[in-house]
Amino acid sequence: MLEHLRLDRERKLISLFGEPVIFHCHHYNLFLQQTIEDPDWIDGVSILRKAAQEIFYSLLQGAFKTLGVQQAAERLAVASQVFSFLGLGRLELQASPSGGEAQLTHSHYAEGWLSKYGDQLNRTRPIDHLAVGYVAAALDATFAELGSYSLLRAQGVQ
Repeated sequence: MLEHLRLDRERKLISLFGEPVIFHCHHYNLFLQQTIEDPDWIDGVSILRKAAQEIFYSLLQGAFKTLGVQQAAERLAVASQVFSFLGLGRLELQASPSGGEAQLTHSHYAEGWLSKYGDQLNRTRPIDHLAVGYVAAALDATFAELGSYSLLRAQGVQ
């Protein structure tokens, strides 16, 4: 993956498969997520998931095109590799056009939450909305077009 990371020194931008990327620590990411998720007058969870789905769909389309990956199993494997390369965790995908299962065994957001807040705060709902959007994007990019998939059930750190 590293060979597909591009640095534009003049504009101080980084891209992966032609899509701009930025890397932040869990403190920043969790603060940003809380800022979007906490207000009760917006559907912050949907905003986070749909934004992730849109941006990662574009990134994965670029990856599949650049790598010449056509087969569904290969595309799902590449999607898992990209997720890990971006430092977002470890993701295993088993899916067909009619659906499937995603297993998130390591999560930047969940592990960041635990290290930052640990036992101080009791969270009763899933934390990694970015991963949910990513999985939907991986299925979209593998089997259909943007917005074709949504996750019916997401379980996470409780």
